This record gives sequence, C-alpha cells and structure tokens, in this order.
Amino acid sequence: MDSILGHEELGEIINSITESISREILLANRTGNLEQVLSKYNHLIQKKEENAQIIISPNKAKILILGFSQVSKNDIFLTFKHYGIPSTSIDIIDEESKISQFNIDSLLYSQTYTDLFIGPIKHSMKGKGGYESIIEYVKANRNAFPTLAVLMVNGELKITKTSIKTAIENSTILQVFK
Repeated sequence: MDSILGHEELGEIINSITESISREILLANRTGNLEQVLSKYNHLIQKKEENAQIIISPNKAKILILGFSQVSKNDIFLTFKHYGIPSTSIDIIDEESKISQFNIDSLLYSQTYTDLFIGPIKHSMKGKGGYESIIEYVKANRNAFPTLAVLMVNGELKITKTSIKTAIENSTILQVFK
C-alpha cells in the first residue's frame, strides 16, 4: 500500500532527483548529448540564433495561425489532432479586427510559440517595421521568430486543410509531440 510522505521526506526526494537530473544534463551538454537527454524528459531544443537556444516543453508549445481561413476552426483542430497535437496547442487569429491589432513583434524570441502559420492577411499590421508585409519581416528575421509556414495553394495565400497539413508536416511542434 502506498503511503503519503511528509513534507521533509518528500523534499529530500525531490532535491535528490533534481540534483541527479541536473548532473545528467550538465554532463550531456559537455559531451554533446543534450538533445538525447532532454528528449528523455520530453523536452526539445529549438534553435533561435547562432548561439542561443530555447528549450520548449510540450505542455507549453503552441502554434499561432494568423489569417482569414476557408476552413472552420473545428476542422483545423481535427487536422492537428490527426498528428497528435491537441487543440490547446493552437491559437487562431482570423478576425480582421484582431489581425490588424496584433503586433507581430510580440512573437520575437517567443518561448511559447514554436511555429507561425500565416495565411491571407491585410498588409496593415503592427510591428512590421519598414517591410512591405509581415511575411517579409518574419523571413528577414527568421532566427528571432517561431518557425514560419506560409500557407499557400496554387501560389496564393490560403488556409485550407491541405496547406495546414503541409505546414504541420514541416513544423517544429510536430517534433515536440512525436
């Protein structure tokens, strides 16, 4: 029969495990095996800059879909579910007023969003600097933003089940949930 530990006993166990895992991670980093050890604990490293990396936990990893969609939100969620990605990991901004108010710079060095899926949007958005479009801005600063997927069908920006499936198959978040 399992018993409930007291505060002190539980604290000692937690400290011992924390020290052990910390040593394992430090050694793995020194020997070039950090990704293997982190995957053991269900974490993934996402490269952001040449010398900077962000560790992403599956319970925090998200995708942002930005644009006017031809697909219902429910169908989008079902498409992600097919790949094992829960709906809680997907944020969708598809209303014109919310898109125009969204500041793309809020995604700079994001520790939450692993991917940014962009479909058809108006060019007037906050935070695009001197760039013609948000897509150009994100591409020019790709190391500072989540992984970009431009949702296109036949050369046109479109959010469809097919464009979403293609983006998911090349996404960072899919690696997190594998």
